[in-house]
Amino acid sequence: RRYHDTFADGDVAVHGDFGPWNLVWRAGLPVAMIDFDDVYRGDPADDVAYALRMFVSYGFATAPPTELARRTRVALVAYGRSFDVPAILEHEYDLAEERCRRHGWHRQLARLPVEREWLARYRALL
Repeated sequence: RRYHDTFADGDVAVHGDFGPWNLVWRAGLPVAMIDFDDVYRGDPADDVAYALRMFVSYGFATAPPTELARRTRVALVAYGRSFDVPAILEHEYDLAEERCRRHGWHRQLARLPVEREWLARYRALL
């Protein structure tokens, strides 16, 4: 959130690849972001949805759906802003599909139906 807050209201420089592999960790806590190859001007919800997708892992985590919904709520409280989570995830899945097709990431593309199915089944929890 502090990264997004450095920009004026509205559009921000969306990181575009905000996963644990692009964070510098110290003592188990993230202290810096790296790899700005995918940055673009847009809505901070894009980074939030991407981060939720990568950290919570809808459809692939072994935790029950209620626990994933709880983790989602905790993440949004930490971020300090509410979002229509199903809507931003649907948008993220569309963006991810486009990225996968553009780059030929077939294994990642094959994961999207599982994620979309999880969202369709459990959207009311979010």
